Amino acid sequence: DMSISDSEQGVNGIRDRYLRFSAGGDAGHSATFTIESLKQLRNMTSLPIVPKGVKTAHDVKLCADLGFPAVYISNHGGRVVDMAPTAVEVLLDVRRLYPEVFDQIEIYADGGVRRASHIITLLALGVRAVGLGRSPMYANVYGEEGVSKLLNIIKKELTTELALIGEANSNNVRGNASFVNTRRVELEFFGAPLS
Repeated sequence: DMSISDSEQGVNGIRDRYLRFSAGGDAGHSATFTIESLKQLRNMTSLPIVPKGVKTAHDVKLCADLGFPAVYISNHGGRVVDMAPTAVEVLLDVRRLYPEVFDQIEIYADGGVRRASHIITLLALGVRAVGLGRSPMYANVYGEEGVSKLLNIIKKELTTELALIGEANSNNVRGNASFVNTRRVELEFFGAPLS
């Protein structure tokens, strides 16, 4: 009998709309894929591997210590696991617990990015680049014209907000938390300032 146990099958998030409107099928991820699996995969290729879906400061530190060139902090839009930490929360924890990580690896992030102020916040907390997900997906309903309009809006917001904070170059914002009221962010996410 070649049946696969539940722990070896792919794992799908519980996506209500998908369950209501699809015929099913398994598009899940391996339930057995771990950091050890990533290390094995790294030995099979010379291509750089960037773990995505990293959700804790500890895992960011672990990936840095294992020599990965970068990590991608993402809670997959928070649509699969309720109450998953946001990229901002993870970055605040990394800054507090493992600040040396920012000099070891590049960090990318996404999740809930709808405005230029979200981009500036993530850059100021130390990410190299910010991903956009749902906004371009929804804009794509209008095709290339919709996505172009969205990108123009984001660019205009980013240019304006950078000028208003006195910094013309977004590269100078990266890792400079003085551009973000981190105490307010900590209060919002953790209920009290961390420092």
